[in-house]
Amino acid sequence: VPASIERAAAQVDVDPVDLGRLVLVHELAHALQNDGVDVEHVFDDVVDLDHFRTWGAVSEGGANWLALQVARDLQLEDAFWTLAGLQGWGREGLEEPSAYPIWMSYGRGMQTLDAVVQDGGMQAFWRWHEAPPVSSSMLFAPSTYSTELPPRQVDLAAVLRGTEQLLTRGEWLVSNTRLGEYELRGDAIRTGKEAELAEVLAHLEDAQHLDLTMSAPTA
Repeated sequence: VPASIERAAAQVDVDPVDLGRLVLVHELAHALQNDGVDVEHVFDDVVDLDHFRTWGAVSEGGANWLALQVARDLQLEDAFWTLAGLQGWGREGLEEPSAYPIWMSYGRGMQTLDAVVQDGGMQAFWRWHEAPPVSSSMLFAPSTYSTELPPRQVDLAAVLRGTEQLLTRGEWLVSNTRLGEYELRGDAIRTGKEAELAEVLAHLEDAQHLDLTMSAPTA
């Protein structure tokens, strides 16, 4: 058993062998995912950062869902949740705001895939892996699953293109991407505003993040 697992087990008085088994089961679940899904093809179809984060939650959450089923068969469910607690989340969701990225992938992703399986069985589970939803908001509303990116009414990068050159002497690299619920919810949690998030999102038609980066000077 690796020393890191022994230290973690000692913190919560759990058999380190049990924690080691769960870590191994999780990684074997990833191997099962890779065997059943053309991961390289999935990455080819990722359109932006929000889509990438959503795929990450499907991948890690799906592996965790499979690991939980095995943990129940091995009567190690308590150890499973103990391991989750060490990551800052548990049965009821996020416990430590600083653990939000981990919870989104391992916890929220697992909860979403559990709802997907309950509604559509394992066929739906694998469909989410083969073609992950295009928006992180769908992790919180699985019934809205779609692989199609909604049309954007305004491309801010295109509208502003050239303006930065007029305002400065240098050239800027401009990129425009969706600001998804993954990031918005994380900001709300970190600032203690999660209770207000639903109302904000209800009025939000489209959120975009505009990056302006000074290009490297040419010699």
